[in-house]
Amino acid sequence: MAVTAVFWRGLTAGGILALALLMAGCTGSAVSPKARNAQAFAPWSEAIPPYLIGPGDRLAISYPRTPELDETVLVLPDGAVSVKTAGVVGVLDLSVAETTAKLTQAAQKMLRDPLVTVAVVEAATAKVSVAGAVEKPGAYPLTGRAGIMEAVAQAGGFRDEALLSKVALIRRNPANKPMLRLVDLQGFLEGGTSAETADVPLYVGDIVFVPRSSIAELDLWVDQYLNRAIPFSRALTYTLP
Repeated sequence: MAVTAVFWRGLTAGGILALALLMAGCTGSAVSPKARNAQAFAPWSEAIPPYLIGPGDRLAISYPRTPELDETVLVLPDGAVSVKTAGVVGVLDLSVAETTAKLTQAAQKMLRDPLVTVAVVEAATAKVSVAGAVEKPGAYPLTGRAGIMEAVAQAGGFRDEALLSKVALIRRNPANKPMLRLVDLQGFLEGGTSAETADVPLYVGDIVFVPRSSIAELDLWVDQYLNRAIPFSRALTYTLP
């Protein structure tokens, strides 16, 4: 899957990053933005978002009642898999539970009352995106229980102008609605023990944005990397009180 697709798959409000940028002021003082379109954001939840299957993933499909049909299949570039019991089935952007249900239904063409299990054995699209004031912005593989600091390390580390006290983390909840929280990595590096200064574990599809310490530089980033490169609704705007 292309980096852009991984970065924005399922995120319908491109203005989310604009909010992250505005939340980062030019100083370290607290800033309380007011969203004009607050319903675009769900309350932050620690619920683990489901992994969505994408091209390049390998799935182990098992049939406990007929194990001779077990197989491991590759998700093709168009998001489909070819299985023994049903032929070609589209699974793009489905969770494991949704894929299991779809393959179970499809297997009824060949099997009576089929029992199917699906497991992701190789997650090619398991990535997080790191943007902003880091050396090498982009999408990076998510391995193990990595946190924001590990993701930033993969992106080459912080740039000198990075504002570490207001790093934005954007995540989709299980209902596919975007959530946003700020993380004080400056406090984390200084040994802080509060929830705000904890290094948050990341999940597939997360976006980490490290703001710069200048509103002018942030606006330039928005113009270059959002307004010109990624279409989104400009009706989603925010103001600072």
